[in-house]
Amino acid sequence: MSIYVRHRPSYGHSMAEDDDSEAERARVLKALRETGYPLELRVAAALRSSPRSPYYVNQSRHYVDPVTGKLREADVIACWRVASGAHVVFAYLVIECKSKPWPWVVFDADEGLTGRPRDLLESLYLDEIPQGGRLSKRLDDRWLKVDRTLLEPVRLGHAVVDSKIAKADDNDVNHDAAYKAVQAAMSAVRGFSADTDREELEATGKEIDVVVIPAVVTGGSLYRGWLDASNDVDVEAVDLAWVALRADEEPRLRRCAVAR
Repeated sequence: MSIYVRHRPSYGHSMAEDDDSEAERARVLKALRETGYPLELRVAAALRSSPRSPYYVNQSRHYVDPVTGKLREADVIACWRVASGAHVVFAYLVIECKSKPWPWVVFDADEGLTGRPRDLLESLYLDEIPQGGRLSKRLDDRWLKVDRTLLEPVRLGHAVVDSKIAKADDNDVNHDAAYKAVQAAMSAVRGFSADTDREELEATGKEIDVVVIPAVVTGGSLYRGWLDASNDVDVEAVDLAWVALRADEEPRLRRCAVAR
């Protein structure tokens, strides 16, 4: 006696396989949303769609840490290029992203805006190729326009802190994520600047200025803090703050943008 077995035709994945795939997709999405990757993607997308369109936007660009000598990663780097005759300016934004921190506070002395263009220029990471001090000389020009530039008056903070500072369970005095994020951005600027090929830039025969700005974007809340008239601390919510800190062996303050 012969036995015939009728096989069901196969039409791709079974319903069980589809359910498993959807469950796995949900697990992947949940895991990703708990990381900093979505914030990095949003920051890069916002820069690419900016009305002042960047020359380019890089994500996860590597550099050599100037302190440890190890390879590290900058979350997002954006470049703007402006040319005028034989003069070219490259402006870079080197961004560290922190997705879900506690609220951060940038403290200042409540003394108003820092308005001296020379002080603001000194607080930048600036390289003039070849050396000529063109921007420094232009500061003495009474017709120099500073509105909507990096020489525009800003309020410079002197400290940035995480509102929940975990006291030492180990050898650290605290675990201040805000301060560490700013220092990481400043370190990335130094490492990125070291990658600039001066010989290649000088070979163009053009006067080139390279300005690099460290920045930290937080996915949490951001506050400005100061001492009020009653000698008590006060805060207000802000979207952008500047903090000026010493970042290396050179005894000068460099500024970093902190944005929400």
